[in-house]
Amino acid sequence: MSRSLPARPDLRRLSDDARALQRACRTGHARALERLRAFAPGLAADVLPLAKAQFVLAREYGFSSWARLRAAATAKAAAVRAENARVPQLAALWFGLARAGDLPGLMISMAVKKRQLEAARGLMRADTGAYQAFVQAILAGLSDRRPRVRFECAHALDQFGDARCVGPLAALMDVKVPRVRWMAMHALSCHACGEDTVSLDPAIAARIARAAMEDASPRVRRNAAVALGLAAAPASAPILRELLAREADPKLRRMAQWAVEQCEAAAG
Repeated sequence: MSRSLPARPDLRRLSDDARALQRACRTGHARALERLRAFAPGLAADVLPLAKAQFVLAREYGFSSWARLRAAATAKAAAVRAENARVPQLAALWFGLARAGDLPGLMISMAVKKRQLEAARGLMRADTGAYQAFVQAILAGLSDRRPRVRFECAHALDQFGDARCVGPLAALMDVKVPRVRWMAMHALSCHACGEDTVSLDPAIAARIARAAMEDASPRVRRNAAVALGLAAAPASAPILRELLAREADPKLRRMAQWAVEQCEAAAG
């Protein structure tokens, strides 16, 4: 049995898990005995000391000892606390950069871990007026003359976007810069599966499907297929199967196959 430490490790939970393993071994629970034999085959289960149960748990997490597991969990928990302490600072920073119109600086500062971004977003939404102005500033960036800014703003809207963003993002699907086109598709499809769910308009889904079939850029075509999978609209499955039937590009085929599976799963 192999495990990974959770994103927010709990030392008390780890200790409780070790005690539970000890009790289960002492009562002859079959799965617990398998775990014991995997890492400490010579020990008597019916008198298993807690230290040995802790050792087995540590080995399951990939550590050589309980002390090393505790140290790693403690360090990871401390890192999470430090990240959480920074969340109010991030929210204030992003509001300030948006008010100042510093979109490049805003986009650079938003390169943080997903859980930090989500926590900051939750905090920002508590201030409705400031949050609406913040999203409006990112929306304005979709019209920036710099392709990089348009790309990054579209990217930001896959986390911060709402229904008002659909039209401006859809307009980017026809621009000359390939990466801006595919990021707009990605952001639109994320709206259809994200926290602020906005159903992907069938007309927009058809445009994304057309891009998957016909766009001159291989990367746009691949990302268009992924966008259809993210939106998981059952109506997209036939066009994706047609794409699979005629395509030789292995990357595009792999992405289209994944997208078909998502659409079929959504259809039940």
